[in-house]
Amino acid sequence: MFVTLWMLAARAEEPAPAPAPTETAAPAASEADLERAMQLYKNGAALYDEGLYDQAIEAFQASYDLSHNPKLLFNIANAQERNGDLQASYDTLNRYRVYADETEKDTLERRLRSLERRIDEQQAASPVPAPAPAPAPMPAPAPAPVPTTITRPNTAKWVLLGTGAVVAGAFGTTAGITYVNGKTFVEDGDDEAYAGARMLNNLSVPLAGVGAGLAVLSFALPAKQTITVTAGPTAAGGGAVVAGSF
Repeated sequence: MFVTLWMLAARAEEPAPAPAPTETAAPAASEADLERAMQLYKNGAALYDEGLYDQAIEAFQASYDLSHNPKLLFNIANAQERNGDLQASYDTLNRYRVYADETEKDTLERRLRSLERRIDEQQAASPVPAPAPAPAPMPAPAPAPVPTTITRPNTAKWVLLGTGAVVAGAFGTTAGITYVNGKTFVEDGDDEAYAGARMLNNLSVPLAGVGAGLAVLSFALPAKQTITVTAGPTAAGGGAVVAGSF
């Protein structure tokens, strides 16, 4: 199961917000590609903060091409809007709508409608693209880091395997000993000792089977566990949003 928690603070009538936090993309990518995508993302965020929106768009696009992370489309749309390319921002946000959560739909719809009105005004005033929107009165928060993937041994697998092996070995040995002793007691005519050995044998056999079953079940578990962690500032500017997938 993959779980992501993130907060989007955007209003349709306000200037474009800072780049949104990103989440892990669906298509698989190599470790080298993900590392390069993260570096490009950081470069884009720094360029965005400097107001170099053309370069920021290029960096975010290159990061998206490597990671296929849909949240980068949101970052690209923000930079395009700040750069005055309202039509491109509108088109990119429309692409992002496919991946947006239900909680984002209303905000995205209002922002798209606002862009439509601004595009109409821009085209009516002049065929030349309008200048970039004025900066927000408050400094834009830095974009959240790209999620980090951690791989570690699956402890549950080895605990289950070890426990099953110990239980199967201990009770299997007990079952074998009581079986041999029981035959000896029958030959000696010791009915009381035979009854005790038989009872212990009847208990040991199923317990050995349970242990063997646990050991076999452990092979169905993966040897390693992958965890994806995302941390970043909340929309209110304090604290952090942390999400993980296992």
